[in-house]
Amino acid sequence: MNIVSPNFIDFNLDFKRESFLNMARINPICGGVNPLLSIFENINWIKPSAFNHLCKDDVVAYFVDVGDGIKRTAVNYSLCELCVDVDFAHVMYGDYFILRPTAGATLSVDFAGLADMNHADKLLYCSNVKYVFCSEHDSWADTSYLNHQSRNRVIIWHSPECVRLYVNQSMYVVPNDKFVLTKKIVVGAGDIFAVCIMRVLYKRNFEEVTLASLIEAITTAMNFVRKRCFS
Repeated sequence: MNIVSPNFIDFNLDFKRESFLNMARINPICGGVNPLLSIFENINWIKPSAFNHLCKDDVVAYFVDVGDGIKRTAVNYSLCELCVDVDFAHVMYGDYFILRPTAGATLSVDFAGLADMNHADKLLYCSNVKYVFCSEHDSWADTSYLNHQSRNRVIIWHSPECVRLYVNQSMYVVPNDKFVLTKKIVVGAGDIFAVCIMRVLYKRNFEEVTLASLIEAITTAMNFVRKRCFS
């Protein structure tokens, strides 16, 4: 399965114990798509520069924790145009891209909470985007807007407590019955959730994608993320 993603170089800044951190002593972590490569088999990672040589493949991100949850900040990236010319690709961090796919390409796009309504509109205007993942971190993703945008695509809005599935301008709620609120915060759990669902659909060649099969894939992904990230 093709995944389009920059190469994230993450720094975790934990200020809960120290008020001053020496950056020279903080080791970078390979984030973004990198953890997915160790979890899932047969992932073909395509860096943005493969579609546009002007793209910057490496992104530095800082995750700051002062005791009230982890916040991402200071991402050194700017919008980049991608002329995607593969049959299918899952685009991680769709917020960073302007999509120009070739005719016949099918895309799934995962948002990361950075896009505004204007940019989301432009991405969802692209008819090649057939699957969309967004979350409570995406300020533009309200129910009425997502319902309207689901006319010819599947939109999956997710939070730890439940998933809202939008299909053909109808909304279905899939509760995460086994979710237990903890203080544990796992950066990248949403990425794993989205890829888990798309792998299920991809293995079926996107044939017979029904409401029942979507809910089944969502439930499978919920259970996988819970066991993998929160057990």
